[in-house]
Amino acid sequence: MLFDIKKKNADEKEPEFKEYELKYPNPHIFIIDVEKSISDGLAEIGFNVKNGSLGTPVKVPNLKEFQYHRCLSNFSFPSNLHEFEIVVIDLQEKGRLKDYIAGEHQREISVGSKSVYIRSAYPETLFNPKPYGAANLHNDIEAILKKGGLIIVFASISYSIKYHFVNITSRGDQEGVSRDYWIYNFLPIHPNFENKQGEKIKVEDSAGILKPFFKRYFEESSKGAHYEIIFKLRADDEIIPLLKNASDEIVGYYQKYKGGSIIVLPQLEEKNEFLKEFFLNELPSICPFLFPYQTKFQWLEAEPYCLPNEVELLEKRTSIVEDYNHRLREIEKEILENKEKFSCLHGLLTKSGIDLVTDVGTYFSWLGFENVKLMDFEKTGGLLEEDIQIEFDRGLLVIEVKGISGTSKDEECSQINKIKFRRAKERGKFDVFGLYVVNHQKHLPPLERENPPFKENQIRDAINEERSLLSTWQLFNLFFSIKTGAISKEEARTSLLNFGLITFYPTAIQEIGKPVNVLKEGKVILLNTPIPISTSNKIIIKRGDRYLVAKILEMQLHDKIINSIEKGEVGIKIDFDAKKTDVIYIK
Repeated sequence: MLFDIKKKNADEKEPEFKEYELKYPNPHIFIIDVEKSISDGLAEIGFNVKNGSLGTPVKVPNLKEFQYHRCLSNFSFPSNLHEFEIVVIDLQEKGRLKDYIAGEHQREISVGSKSVYIRSAYPETLFNPKPYGAANLHNDIEAILKKGGLIIVFASISYSIKYHFVNITSRGDQEGVSRDYWIYNFLPIHPNFENKQGEKIKVEDSAGILKPFFKRYFEESSKGAHYEIIFKLRADDEIIPLLKNASDEIVGYYQKYKGGSIIVLPQLEEKNEFLKEFFLNELPSICPFLFPYQTKFQWLEAEPYCLPNEVELLEKRTSIVEDYNHRLREIEKEILENKEKFSCLHGLLTKSGIDLVTDVGTYFSWLGFENVKLMDFEKTGGLLEEDIQIEFDRGLLVIEVKGISGTSKDEECSQINKIKFRRAKERGKFDVFGLYVVNHQKHLPPLERENPPFKENQIRDAINEERSLLSTWQLFNLFFSIKTGAISKEEARTSLLNFGLITFYPTAIQEIGKPVNVLKEGKVILLNTPIPISTSNKIIIKRGDRYLVAKILEMQLHDKIINSIEKGEVGIKIDFDAKKTDVIYIK
């Protein structure tokens, strides 16, 4: 080691592990900066696993000018790391920080005329030892690769840090050298790189037998795969691209080095399941010499040694997998097409400006308005105008649309009133309706927003001035109420002409209240009805801000099937999954 900075105190304890049965003494696997639950997961299925770290960043109290603190690195590697066969390194920054404790940055024993520390000086308030730990890992990684070992890296952004070393002597602190260390210094060989982030990842054919496995983890959005760095090939780089992004840039690769192998992969949320499956099912076939306990009798799987019926069964399994993958691709295509078809619904909840206006206009066209006109913003001459005009049989509906980070100010709510009277004067008649539509708190999920997003005085002013207020979250929910048949498009269009805060609800319904109980996974509801119900009625269910429709399949009173009841308790079987929090109406 170039500098006398601790590799690991002899007394420092290894991370605590539960006692698991050791099924596979080899390979020896060293896990660096991966969640302990993942290490435990591998140990639980019998692998020989140890934990370590490149180091944990330390919050240093350099609070004023000229203040500094002595620091020691806190990386943790076993002294016999070179004897391990596999190392897994996760470079993702996880936000773990330690407070500065002076005793942890002071050697109890120091031999010789000087002791070397790292100086952390104002204005630095965070000492990051990880790149220095990566440099100290280099020689062990090289030794592991030379004997045919495997290094697996979950790549993250590349960065370097300049460390300033200080020599502590009998005459005090003396400035030492300064040196840059890089977070990827542990790799003995690597291609060029560029920090770049994204989520669209595709598996290359060059991944070979790993392609189906990688596709499940890196091409499925549910696995949380994303990349934070891309790699660029030089003419003499002998690497095999495994994964690329949408721009055909390498985000994962395989590289041979002096008999060993390096696999660099993007980030993945499902590392636990990925590594379990990787070590159990995939790597033994690729690196059988590293997995002697899993591949001891692997030759039995070759065709000459197959058991009766085994070849046919294996072919059947292959056919099932291929059919499954084909059907999976088809449904993924349908999902994408469906998202495109209904993209304006998500636009209502996320967009602002002209994009939001366009999606609101698309929605009102779907609602059955025939003459939806988006106004030309470039021809207004700076005059505030409505965003949308809709000519219909009762007159003209003028709509102002806003996407905002907060909730609306009074003047934003009332601006449509000025536009409404301007249009009425132009037309010479008072058949103009004004509507203000807002996508409020657009950076929050709608269920966490303030709903409705209007103050009492804003609603009262809208009623007095005969104009309307509406949120895009209401329009989103209205879509589903219409699709279930609880509310008709005509009812919705009529509701838009009311004054104050618009509400959408079915007509000709009577409220019963919440169920007394819900049975059979929601298929049976017990009601205490104050009004008559018959099997010919429809059940309307209000759940949150949506109305749903259920059909009555059967009614029972005292275990007897009935067709109607005037009032009282009754059990009703429906073709829907009801909840105890639902409000029940009769259509």
